[in-house]
Amino acid sequence: MTTSTPTGERSLAVPLTDSQKKAGRAFRAERQAVLDGLNARQPPDRLVLTVWRVPRHSCRAAGGASTGITLREHLEVSPAYWVCYCGVVSPLIPGSFPHSDCDGGKMVTAEGQFTFLWKEGRCSGCGLVLRSGTGLSEVSDHQSRDGQTSAHPGNT
Repeated sequence: MTTSTPTGERSLAVPLTDSQKKAGRAFRAERQAVLDGLNARQPPDRLVLTVWRVPRHSCRAAGGASTGITLREHLEVSPAYWVCYCGVVSPLIPGSFPHSDCDGGKMVTAEGQFTFLWKEGRCSGCGLVLRSGTGLSEVSDHQSRDGQTSAHPGNT
């Protein structure tokens, strides 16, 4: 499998190790739980798909006219993840993880290796709130031009 780098060069994609996959799943589950909590505490008027950009609705304030709501992206990057010698994968917690009785561990992913993206928006007319019900998670193998991790494949 090959991928293109930001400069157009071809490179060989390196598959994730089992520990890296475990870290990615843990990060995604933790961020999804936070999004679920937000949606429970402050329920949106409608749930939207994270891939949508400008969903439309019949705005009461505009006399029922079809009005677009621009969704704002919220991109969250993962912390560095470590694997303890007992097999547990977690972010580094000084004094608590890696476990002291396991005699240490090693870093398996760098900070920002995974991203989690969700969106929300509000109608400027009627105040209708839209928010993602499920976020998207991605492995980031390079930094974008502005130094932030790319949220989408091909955005370099």
